[in-house]
Amino acid sequence: MKNIQILIIDLGSQYTLVIGRTLRELGIRSVIFSPKRASDWLRYNKPKGIILSGGSASVYEKDAPFPPERILKLALPILGICYGMQWLAYKLGGTVVSHRESKEYGKAKAFFDYKDRLFLNLNKKNTVWASHGDSVDSVPKGDR
Repeated sequence: MKNIQILIIDLGSQYTLVIGRTLRELGIRSVIFSPKRASDWLRYNKPKGIILSGGSASVYEKDAPFPPERILKLALPILGICYGMQWLAYKLGGTVVSHRESKEYGKAKAFFDYKDRLFLNLNKKNTVWASHGDSVDSVPKGDR
């Protein structure tokens, strides 16, 4: 699969296909794979970046879908969304807090203060949809 720019690893989100379609509309080629298929695909391909989708799992669940850990050793940017972000924080030494008894669903505010070209066209404050049972309490050292 030549010229694939982004590997999307599907961790169970209902929006994974929307992520792929949005990238395609922006002219960015991507593929979507399960964690197992992503591991196989990465043996022969090197994307320019990786997106980890969200999902309903917790990093503390025994049978939760986990991306291949080898992605952490690749010199690639990785965007973790919801559960994908929680998995990254957990694996890289951050603190993930479980709120399984009081999951959050509904509108929430997201703030983008980081000065990065990825966020150039975003408002500083955005309304987003929250649907999770865990949260990142502390970011791993050196990550953003």
